[in-house]
Amino acid sequence: MVQAAASSDAGTFLISLFVGRITDWYKKSEGYDGYLAEQDPGVRSVRAIYDYYKSNGISTVVMGASFRNTDQIKALAGCDNLTISPALLNEVLLPIERGLPFLRHGRIPFKRLGLKLRVR
Repeated sequence: MVQAAASSDAGTFLISLFVGRITDWYKKSEGYDGYLAEQDPGVRSVRAIYDYYKSNGISTVVMGASFRNTDQIKALAGCDNLTISPALLNEVLLPIERGLPFLRHGRIPFKRLGLKLRVR
């Protein structure tokens, strides 16, 4: 949190928090095989920083990155930005595609779903 506060004090536009790497460190340090999304240390870190920024009117963009699974992604829905690998993005979108026939055959109208997708 100290680094996040210093970053915003320095006027940083965006911080990218590596959710999976934070979780990996805790898994190794604490000897856990995994965490439920709500207890995941990477998810909790991003949420804490996001809440700190928003509750203090800080405009620095919070971006979650380096996800290990879709539960981490879903737990951080609503964060300013998320950068998601194509494989995990497909896993997130697959249940949506099954329920919405117009998504089949590669025609995915992200605007209709309220999603903003930028492929780089």
